Amino acid sequence: MIKEEAGVGRFEASGGGAQFVMFMKVQYVATLKSSSAFPLINLKGDFFKELPYTQGPVLGHGMSGDVILITRSDRPSEKRVLKRMVFKCRASERTAKMLFMYELDTFYRTDHRGLAKCVLAARCPDYLAIVMKFYPLGDLDRSLFLLPAGSRHWVAARVSEAVEYLHMKRIVHSDIKLANILLDAGFTPVLGDFGLSRYLTEDVLTVAANKFGGTREYWAPEIRSRDASQQVDPFKVDVYALGVVILSLATQVKPHVDLDYQECAKTSEHVTSHLRPILEATLEPDFKKRCTSDEVLKFYEDIVDNACPECEVAPED
Repeated sequence: MIKEEAGVGRFEASGGGAQFVMFMKVQYVATLKSSSAFPLINLKGDFFKELPYTQGPVLGHGMSGDVILITRSDRPSEKRVLKRMVFKCRASERTAKMLFMYELDTFYRTDHRGLAKCVLAARCPDYLAIVMKFYPLGDLDRSLFLLPAGSRHWVAARVSEAVEYLHMKRIVHSDIKLANILLDAGFTPVLGDFGLSRYLTEDVLTVAANKFGGTREYWAPEIRSRDASQQVDPFKVDVYALGVVILSLATQVKPHVDLDYQECAKTSEHVTSHLRPILEATLEPDFKKRCTSDEVLKFYEDIVDNACPECEVAPED
């Protein structure tokens, strides 16, 4: 069981290209316990001394710690990834606990082929740990130019499906970007990193623009001003970031704060006439006119149904 209480407040921390902001009036996990999906354990010592895992190289650095490749000591071929949220000071401990709490809450609430899954979570004296599946091709930010041309729309379709699933569950991801899309050996994507994700109750329809975190290159126009008086649709903010990802997949150009995404979608020779309308709809500057994640998913479902020659999509697995 998960005990939930209404959270009120705001806390920001920067690092790793993202900002963490706690939404007002969201639900958060007050008490975390093991679930049928994965165990949550309390350790008296270091993770690697208490459990049968061997520490490998650091694969990357996040907002509150490192991402490390680990292996089972008794099964060396079994590789996993450990996200280690380190307590460097009181402020970083508070940040780590918030991110850990929200990330596990999303894992508890979701079960979808397009989302990363937790294998094990642990509280250690000096840090918190989340163990997940290892994706050999890393993230899409690193592998964008390795992606086969014929699979780009398939990857976009899978990510769109995952985003729509989250939105149906009333979960806002808040940091959709290439670096948070992981690829297995067959280039099958999963959306991960739920530290900024939030479950919103049915009564929360808008959020103040200055309550959003995420990564600047993916920010929707309505949250760039950080105007506390402007109320925006949090799900439409996700859709804009999804549009930036789809644009990057189509053009093979990585996001940049100075890039005019709308203009790029309209003029790039790499954006086909079939793809252009959905890109313009996701990147619509006015969030009230911007499409929903459901409409993006329907676009890709229509591609499959109509066998669009411009937009090759891999068959269902």
